[in-house]
This record gives sequence, structure tokens and C-alpha cells, in this order.
Amino acid sequence: MKAPFVTVILLGLIGMAQPVRAQQPSRTVDCRDPKTLNELVFCRIQVRLYGKLSNLDPSRQSEAPSITTNSTTLADKSAGPDVLAASINPSGLSGKSQVPQTTDASLTATLYGVYSTWRQREPFNPAFYEQNMFWRRLSVSIAPSYPQNAAQIQQSVSYGAKFLVTHPPDPLDPSNRDNFAGVSESLRAAGGYFGDLLAIQEQLKSEYQNHSCAAARAAGIADSLNQNFDGAMAMPSLFVPYRACITAADVEFIDDHTADTMTALKNLTDQLRTVIKNIETQPQASFSFLSKISQGTGSNLYRSEFVMDRGWESQSLRWKLHSTTNASFDFSNSKTTKPNKDTFRLVEALEIPPIPPRNPVVETNHLTIGVSGEGDWGDNQTPTYKAQGKLKITAINGFDIPISVTYANQTGKAKRADVKLVAGFAFDFAKLLAGFRE
Repeated sequence: MKAPFVTVILLGLIGMAQPVRAQQPSRTVDCRDPKTLNELVFCRIQVRLYGKLSNLDPSRQSEAPSITTNSTTLADKSAGPDVLAASINPSGLSGKSQVPQTTDASLTATLYGVYSTWRQREPFNPAFYEQNMFWRRLSVSIAPSYPQNAAQIQQSVSYGAKFLVTHPPDPLDPSNRDNFAGVSESLRAAGGYFGDLLAIQEQLKSEYQNHSCAAARAAGIADSLNQNFDGAMAMPSLFVPYRACITAADVEFIDDHTADTMTALKNLTDQLRTVIKNIETQPQASFSFLSKISQGTGSNLYRSEFVMDRGWESQSLRWKLHSTTNASFDFSNSKTTKPNKDTFRLVEALEIPPIPPRNPVVETNHLTIGVSGEGDWGDNQTPTYKAQGKLKITAINGFDIPISVTYANQTGKAKRADVKLVAGFAFDFAKLLAGFRE
């Protein structure tokens, strides 16, 4: 059963209610070594938040790299999956064009996920996470390409390695501790007022015990209230007749405390939204090296690439725009007498969910629209320009169906304009597993 994220927070607050007043550490919480129950609950909220944001992170790539023949994307993302991702783009789902028809498959793994699985450790444990940040930054991929017509093009295999050079945009990264400092204070404040809700019950109990209540005796519930007042407050058959015993002073006491509670919860919600926005919109950059090795006499392609992801969001988090920039140097190594080619490549891609979810922290965007453009410039070559429109359907979190249409001003040996439709399936296994666990 799916539990809304706010439920996790409220359960944590209720669990912290009693000790909150006594525990008010001003230092920054170190989730590698929590010192109090408050800090432990706070750190577990960070872990849960990481899972939610990771599932919705548009900078993680599960589609085949752009270097493959039948890729659905022009722009590569800056990060790999949490653990493992796979994709397949069948030639039967591609439109006919001057670009050869191939079936491309890919497998991408982030070494941190593999390493934590091998060590049998919880990957989101803050101490383990911080000790192994290097593995979190590194991902590798392999993508074989199988031609539909062997006479038109030979089989090739693409390899890739990607390394994050900036801090990843997730709550567990040490760079985001300052973002969470405000949340920690708001959490303590809200938890303190939940403790005051327990004080309300103590106030009512004291008033009842110190003052005779004729309504309780008339209803025949006086003995039950005297024996177990706290339990009676949760039983409608006892609480309903007891309400006649609540005085105007009691009501004023309740109103004062609930007003403070509402303010504290609003402050906590606003603070969480600010933190999520700061994390999701911070730039993320990586360097990657890709190679496309052709069998037989086909040229080998080598690509050194810089990737930058950046997001823009409204304060409510419902409206989001994500951009991806690629700048690469391509070297095509001919195996025949044809000259080698050096090409500079620049790509810009924009993505936006046209239907914003009601709860952007926990709900998946089931539809994403993207547009991208590419320019390729090389020595003694006519520049090549491409434009792509893309529709990504997320059937369930972790299972995407990308469909792209790409226009190129020239392609193939004839150097003629071309339009190509490509569709495929992409799987992020960590996201799929998280969905089944909820």
C-alpha cells in the first residue's frame, strides 16, 4: 500500500512528540551518527525523501546512449540509474529513412548500486553513502546494435563510461546539509506542538479530576473516565457524552495550541518545498567517453562529451522545466582509405510534463514532452543540423516508452534531408522495485 510522504513526516513527529522539548541541539545534524531520537527520525526522513526524488529525477538516463544508431535521444543525461537500467529499440518500431534500420539494446549500471549490493549494505545508509561517493559518480554502459539489413550496415557495439563532476542533486549528498538545516528546525518546532497536543489531553484529564462533572455521572460514564481517562478519549461511546464536560477554558486552551500547530506545519511544508526545489534545480555536470566499435570495415566512432543538466520549477513544484546540454568532440576513425573525421557536436534538449501532478513529491509524471536540437561542425564538412520532437510515456515508475521523430538536414552517403521515427522501451530497475515495495 502506498503511504503518502507527508504520512512519514507526521508519524515521525508523533514519535518525537514526547522528547522534543528536552532535545534542542543547535548543531547541524550528522546523519552518519545521529545522537538523539529526533535526529534519527530526521535522518530517516532524508532517506525517504531521497527515494522519492530519485524516482522522479529526470537527469538519470535509462535510454540507449545517443551514439547508438537507433537511439531515441539526441542528448545524453548527466547521470546513470541508481543501480541498473536497460532499454531496447526494435527496428520494427522505427520508420523507414536513410538511417539504417537497427535493433539497439543497452545496459547501464551505476557502480555504487552494484557495490552496495555486493557488500550487502543498505545503499541509502548516510554513512555508507558518504564513504563511497566515488562509486555513486561512476556509471558504465554497453549497447549492441543489430542491423536489419546486414548488407546496408554492419553490426556495432557501443561502450560508455560517465563520471559526475558535481555533487548529485539528492538529499543524502553532504553538499545538501545546509539545505536541511532549516528543515531540522521546522521539524523540531512541529514536533514540539504535537507534544503540546498530548498536553491538551493532560489538561482535560486534570480538569475532569479536579472538578465534578454532572453530565458524566448522568451518562453513566464517570467510573470509566476515572479508571482510564486516556483510553476513553479514543472511544466514541465514552467521548461523545464526555464532551458536555469540556469547559470554555478548555476550548480556549485547545484553540491556542492548534493554532500554533497549524503554523508550525505550514512552516515545515514550506521549508520542505524550498529544500526540494533547491535540490532539484541545482546544476549537475558530468564527463563521459563513448565509443561505437563497428565490425568489419565500418568506421569506429569515439566521443568525448561534457553533459550539463539543469531544472527550473515553480514554488509549488507542480510546473517543471528540465534542460540538458551536450558538448562533445567526435573522432571517426576510418578502417579504409577514407579520411578520418573530427567533429564538434552541440546539443540542447528541453523537457516538460504537460500535465502537472497533484502531489509532485510522490506522483510520477506519466507524460513528458521534449524538444531538442543538434549541430555538428567538422573540418571540410558541411554542417549537419538536427531537430527532434519527443514524447515519453511512463506506464509505471521505472518503465518508459520513448517515441521520437528526428529531422536532419543531411544524412547518409547522398547527404539528403531525412526524417526518422524511433520508438523503444526503457527500464530502470531500482524505480520498478521501489514501486513494488510501496
